[in-house]
Amino acid sequence: MSTHARKILSLDQLQEVRQKLRESEDEFNRFSQANQIISIDMQSENLLVRAQEVQNKIQKVDEKRKELAFLLKRVEQFIEQPRDADANFYSAEAGAQYQAANDKLVELSLKRQSLLQDYTPKHPELIAVDRRIAEVARKMALLLTIEMKTADVKESDLNQQLQQIEQKELNSHYLILV
Repeated sequence: MSTHARKILSLDQLQEVRQKLRESEDEFNRFSQANQIISIDMQSENLLVRAQEVQNKIQKVDEKRKELAFLLKRVEQFIEQPRDADANFYSAEAGAQYQAANDKLVELSLKRQSLLQDYTPKHPELIAVDRRIAEVARKMALLLTIEMKTADVKESDLNQQLQQIEQKELNSHYLILV
């Protein structure tokens, strides 16, 4: 066989090998997409981003719980010794029911102040408003307690998610080492 014939034969074989390589790459890409296989580096990066997101959520929940605890302490002090000046317990962190109760408390406090201009604290109408103020304040304390428990559950769930992410990250590092 001549050198020229060998080159042509080699060229034909080379083209055949290239075609098989393209087909194999295409098949691998289809398999990767179908099975959602991504590189280990991308998996690690995605896990790190997800872990950071969960940690940020945990921090926000913790801050919310701290604010709610401080607010609960103020409401409980108000229940023990009501003062009109302390009758507003607004919080951006508290839910809609709590905000509605706070609005009602402010309204009742204003009504009480108005009644005090015409009546003594022993007047039946003032006594009824005082009772209603105490009732609304107790409701607010209960709502805050519920929201704090909800925040505790949410933080616990987020911590579990974080542990799962960290475990996946450890497993992916283990795969790299193996």
